[in-house]
Amino acid sequence: TSAALFAALGVALGVLLSRRLGRRMRLIADGAGRLASGDFEHRIEVSRTREFGALAESLNAMAEQLDDKIRTISDQRNEREAILRSMVEGVLAVDADERVITMNRAAARLLGVRPLAGGHPSIQEVVRNPELQQLLARALREVKPIEAEVVLHSARRDRYLQVNAAALRDIEGVDMGAIAVLNDVTALQAVERMRREFVANVSHEIKTPVTAIKGFAETLLDGALDDRRAAERFLRIVVEQAD
Repeated sequence: TSAALFAALGVALGVLLSRRLGRRMRLIADGAGRLASGDFEHRIEVSRTREFGALAESLNAMAEQLDDKIRTISDQRNEREAILRSMVEGVLAVDADERVITMNRAAARLLGVRPLAGGHPSIQEVVRNPELQQLLARALREVKPIEAEVVLHSARRDRYLQVNAAALRDIEGVDMGAIAVLNDVTALQAVERMRREFVANVSHEIKTPVTAIKGFAETLLDGALDDRRAAERFLRIVVEQAD
């Protein structure tokens, strides 16, 4: 009778202990599952049992560390995106396979394309300009930065871009891709064209009176100074042409 009682008691204790262990295991498994799904704010209840308590504390510490790291990465990403959005210059980056990984709004506006909605399309799909495609391809191979001017032709008007491209490398110097900074210099090109036209027009306008002054001065030196009446007429013409 005593043996049967002890056996029954042992079974009952075993069942109770098994249920408690099962409950703790389920709590830890549930907590680990929530961590795996990205819920790093969740904390697992720490058991008074040493082994389970140590496991729960380790998982909680890991969750806290992951939460801190992901918050830091998220803050850095948001800061980077804010900087790119506020830049007047266009920024376009591709990976080693020439797939677009970053393109800010300014670059999309300058290139006349839509901002990236997701994914990493090839540069050929996003940018239809062969010059810019070739420039980024060169930047992937070159050691030094590249500077060039690219013309975007359109039905409305041509757009001139000053492009500075360079290879992207990580802190260990491993090639990751290439980046290009785009500046719209269309207005500067227009000013430069006006300057050239102005200089050409001024040169043309000055050429006629200077030629006349030179010709009459040479005539005077060749002997016209001896003819006072002719000399005075030539000198008046020189003064008129100078004015």
